[in-house]
Parts: sequence; C-alpha cells; structure tokens
Amino acid sequence: MICSICGERRKNAELLGFHLMWDHGIMQMANCLSGALEVTPESLHPR
Repeated sequence: MICSICGERRKNAELLGFHLMWDHGIMQMANCLSGALEVTPESLHPR
C-alpha cells in the first residue's frame, strides 16, 4: 500500500492510509507529516 502522506510504499500503510509509527518510524513520520504541509510537485515525485 502507498502512504497517502509521503507516497512511499509501505506494508502497513493501508490501515489508516498513512504509515504506522512502528512501520515508518517516529522521526520519519514527523518528517513525512511536516513535508505534507508544504506539498510541491517535486515532493510528490522526488528524483
């Protein structure tokens, strides 16, 4: 399943549409959420 916040494919992302803290990692989830607040075409499709 793909995380609806950062777009990464994660096995547990299907539960609520985003990563679980133990799957994504607390720090990574914080980065994921903060990044979602300022979404740009580049953030949606990183190179």
